[in-house]
Amino acid sequence: MIGMFDHIKPKAANKYIGVTGTSVINHRSRMKLGLSCDQYVMMQFIDQNADKKDHYQIKEEPIWRDTGFTFEEAVILIQKLCFKKYITLLGSEYQITKLWRVMNPKQDDIFENIWVLLKRKGNKKKALDNYKKALENISATELLDKAKKYAQHHQEEETPFRFLHNVENWLNPQVEIYNEIIHEDTKPTNITRGKL
Repeated sequence: MIGMFDHIKPKAANKYIGVTGTSVINHRSRMKLGLSCDQYVMMQFIDQNADKKDHYQIKEEPIWRDTGFTFEEAVILIQKLCFKKYITLLGSEYQITKLWRVMNPKQDDIFENIWVLLKRKGNKKKALDNYKKALENISATELLDKAKKYAQHHQEEETPFRFLHNVENWLNPQVEIYNEIIHEDTKPTNITRGKL
């Protein structure tokens, strides 16, 4: 029987298995993006190593060290990501497309948006740590959507400041306040009184 890793050198096979087996992959986000696990790992690697203009030049050593993919495997994965239009070839560099940014915004940007949205702040460093831990169970965009709903709900309800959760606690993955259900229609509707 032909094994999944038979085409990889023995030295690479163990690292490849270890990376895909222990990497934190948000499967909900990966499935939404329509990527396989190896494509997701490669795209996250490119995203993390791209410059400020979202350009990335392929280099063999960091790919091997950080993902466990051989250079040839990385090239094949990059071609597949180009086909999905998440990156494009720009001369000798690759550029992350706007489609990727829309589908998967930078996590640091999302944290800053959540920090601005929620009025009661708390400790920013602890909030960022909780945010990174929470991303193991929920995508960054889902957290942002929940923060928008939470902020809007408490603004409409005119909740006193002292009853709001601070960002640090709101993002705590052990408590999961961000998963609390916010009822849209909490205000009573106008009821006309009449004779029965």
